[in-house]
Amino acid sequence: MVSIPEDVTVVIMDSGTRRELRSSEYNRRRESCESAALELGVPSLRNASLEDITNLTDETLKRRARHVVSENGRVLDVVKAFSISDSFTAGQLFSDSHLSLRDDYDVSGPALNQIVEVALGAPGCFGARMTGGGLPDQQ
Repeated sequence: MVSIPEDVTVVIMDSGTRRELRSSEYNRRRESCESAALELGVPSLRNASLEDITNLTDETLKRRARHVVSENGRVLDVVKAFSISDSFTAGQLFSDSHLSLRDDYDVSGPALNQIVEVALGAPGCFGARMTGGGLPDQQ
């Protein structure tokens, strides 16, 4: 369990957009990750490094895998940041996560990006990211 420092307020917003987890786009993301792991010869992308990802030949697989591997690292880094009450670093990691979801995993969309941009412009906001499926064809 991760403890969030007492001086941190977490704001959760619903974009109002809806999507189906069974959608072909969601399944394509999962299949991309499975294909990348297979090409790298690892059971799961959690067993791969960012250096390993550079060996992937398909650019889409490379981006999807880069998101998963870097996101795993960010999760560990957020835990460390919160453990020492470093809210600024944790916030930056959340924002980095959103950029990766948007640019590498291709699951953000205009509504979610706008919410993140507005949040980041708010005084005292250290970071923002989307959560959920957020597939762009639904936004």
